[in-house]
Amino acid sequence: MGNLAETPLAPLLLSLARDQFEGWLTLERPGLARRFRWKKGAPVQLASERAEDGVAALLDSRGQLIGMNTMIFSTSGSAAGIGFAVPVTSIERIVPQIIRTGRPERVGLGIEIVDARTAALRLGVTGGVVVDKVDPETPAGKAGLLPIAQATGGFSFDVIVGVDDKKIESFDDLFGALDEKAEGDKVRVQVRRLPKDEVVTLEIALVKLRQ
Repeated sequence: MGNLAETPLAPLLLSLARDQFEGWLTLERPGLARRFRWKKGAPVQLASERAEDGVAALLDSRGQLIGMNTMIFSTSGSAAGIGFAVPVTSIERIVPQIIRTGRPERVGLGIEIVDARTAALRLGVTGGVVVDKVDPETPAGKAGLLPIAQATGGFSFDVIVGVDDKKIESFDDLFGALDEKAEGDKVRVQVRRLPKDEVVTLEIALVKLRQ
């Protein structure tokens, strides 16, 4: 990312000195200077200007920005626990979209899905993403993805179990597989078709999702 001090995400002046195995990281702001010792190769988190902001830059040992911490899981109520960060690649892609349009741009298959709880209780499906509704005029519909339908003895439906080379066990997996894609990109979707229990692969072009 270059010089972090020049980015609007973390207006800090950084001074870095290190030896073969470890080093010192000095953070300087007007009226404030702090030094941290770190092991070579270990990520370093920079606290935001106010602790209550809940946002911090995540650097590697070379001082390069690799992510932005956005929340922390803590059982004590203090700022100590498990941190969750947005990768810098997502920041580089999404921030310009927000600046340009005021919101992030999302792409997807253009379908409606069955929530995981309903899929498990009513359909007996505990892995993958069950397709609920598909517009036949969308790329997904034209590619052959089928909506849930009443069938003899129950329902017939498609379960998305893979996208390209990624296994899909949940909606989060599906979201992650499509997160860095763009409108018009084509993906290979592996579908388990029930009750026949056959697996088919469909090539589907992604569409921009309405906000």
